[in-house]
Amino acid sequence: MGGKRHGRPGLASGTGFAYLSRDIRGGSSQEEGYPDPAMARATRKYDFLSYNRYDVLRPNWLFWVVSLFLSRHLLLLILLGVSHGKSGGGPPNPAVGALLDPLFFVSDIPALLLLATLGARLPSGGKAARFLWRNGRFLLLGSCALYLGLLFWQLGPDVAGYHPIGWGMIALTVLVAAVLLRSPYLRDMFAGFPEAESRTASRE
Repeated sequence: MGGKRHGRPGLASGTGFAYLSRDIRGGSSQEEGYPDPAMARATRKYDFLSYNRYDVLRPNWLFWVVSLFLSRHLLLLILLGVSHGKSGGGPPNPAVGALLDPLFFVSDIPALLLLATLGARLPSGGKAARFLWRNGRFLLLGSCALYLGLLFWQLGPDVAGYHPIGWGMIALTVLVAAVLLRSPYLRDMFAGFPEAESRTASRE
């Protein structure tokens, strides 16, 4: 008769309405601020292993292929320097030598800048790193456009006389640009940056 009631509070109390509302929505009965881990995993768009410890998407193989391709001039120069440095010879194919013109190093800058920004993708990353990363797709697309513009400027308007290697580079650059525009993973990856340390600390 006069004993205490056990179980959920009555619907007449505010807490009772909160429980009823939560049951209707189908939510978890855990305390606020501590979401159900199963529900948190269900909200992920990609596989769990695709995220790093800061809960942002990791750079995948596609990112590395695109970034290294768009910074290939510097990489090829280093490789050729190692292989031909002692003999003092240049590239065996004049067409390859033309594609390694220092003029094209300018088109590598956006991709190299983004690779450098990758090391600052941390909670302590500054505003510049956050701005560059979140605009990463546009930087890489700019690298594609810059390369194509420099190539057409160097080779001239007679496109019928372009070397097959030149046409191959044009086709690959256009393909890379299409991948950057259409890949949902790359779009979501560049949209994610670890939250600043001050905001993370305030939640704890």
